[in-house]
Amino acid sequence: MQKSLAGVFVVALIVVGMTATAHAQLGVGIKIPPLILPQAFVSYQMSENLLIEATATLSGLGVASALGAGAVAKLYFDPLELGDFMLKPFAGAGANLTIVSVNVLGVSSTTLAIAANGVGGIEYSIPDTPFSVFAELGLGAIVSPVFGVAFGGGIGARFDFAVGE
Repeated sequence: MQKSLAGVFVVALIVVGMTATAHAQLGVGIKIPPLILPQAFVSYQMSENLLIEATATLSGLGVASALGAGAVAKLYFDPLELGDFMLKPFAGAGANLTIVSVNVLGVSSTTLAIAANGVGGIEYSIPDTPFSVFAELGLGAIVSPVFGVAFGGGIGARFDFAVGE
């Protein structure tokens, strides 16, 4: 499964390179949600206001482990000026597939969880560098195997490579 996720990222990088526009930027980064191991992501800024992110999660915490993949589209709004800082608010939506394995007292169970989510946050691009940092909050609806609602959020950082200049 890990090789499959790596293959998806390689294919995504090739497609992005072939479809670059004047505003295109390819980025890589990490998100740190509360209580979960970090998520790696690849991002593609399709236009000045639209960014697509593909995430991969691999965690093993005690009796549970998870392997997941997801995607979210983020729409950026006009920047907000806060003192010397230009902050870019965003909102987005996406979906996740996660394989969760639990082993309690020798009894194992594996489930495929499917979720839809919404996200909102704020981003700060560090001047004169290719780095951005962000904070986000999210609300998700787990649609399989049982319906549920999940709240989340976290902080992250991204390094952007210019693609379409």
